[in-house]
Amino acid sequence: MPIQEPMRILCFGDSNTQGVVPGSEVGFEVRFGVNVRWTGQLHQKLGAGFAIIEEGLMGRVTDFDDPNRIGKNGLAYLQPCLESHRPLDLVILMLGTNDCKERYHRQPEDIAGGVRNLLIKIASLVPQAKILLLAPPLIDETAPGIKVRYLGAEIKSRALGGLLAKLAQDRQVGFLDLAKIVPPSPKDGCHLDAQSHTTVATKIYEKLLELNYVHFT
Repeated sequence: MPIQEPMRILCFGDSNTQGVVPGSEVGFEVRFGVNVRWTGQLHQKLGAGFAIIEEGLMGRVTDFDDPNRIGKNGLAYLQPCLESHRPLDLVILMLGTNDCKERYHRQPEDIAGGVRNLLIKIASLVPQAKILLLAPPLIDETAPGIKVRYLGAEIKSRALGGLLAKLAQDRQVGFLDLAKIVPPSPKDGCHLDAQSHTTVATKIYEKLLELNYVHFT
């Protein structure tokens, strides 16, 4: 009898997919353990018939180069990432938080356009894969020190949900707005705390069942 291959799920995002602990010192970030990260908890909920591929990176943006931080362009990395991990059954995509930083001067429409480019690339390289697009949590500018990097970002993050919902509808992919589900940690205003990782894992699991994106044997 042939061995049943697990359903392969790629989780592509930034530090909130990587599982960075809120308030970690920049450059010396600490990650939550695998059993705390939403990716790990999602794997626990799905079970042995599924393979979760974690592709989260601190500081990753949607589709442009940062001359001061090499390797953060999500679109540039996406193609080798998809080719490396094929075959894929599902891609869960969450980016946009870092694009809101003041120094990038990007508006919500620009950020949504970057996400659109990512969705197009996924569809072209792994056309058989389902896609679940996540709108990231809001940015809280009242958190300590966050305005140094994220001045004006809270308004941008609030506008993203509606734009990404429309984009998901246009591209006919699944959508979940995390800004309506979990708050950012008050420690730094942009990262998920441990409880929020649990909530995110639960809501993603429920959404995958609702969309019939996962199948159990």
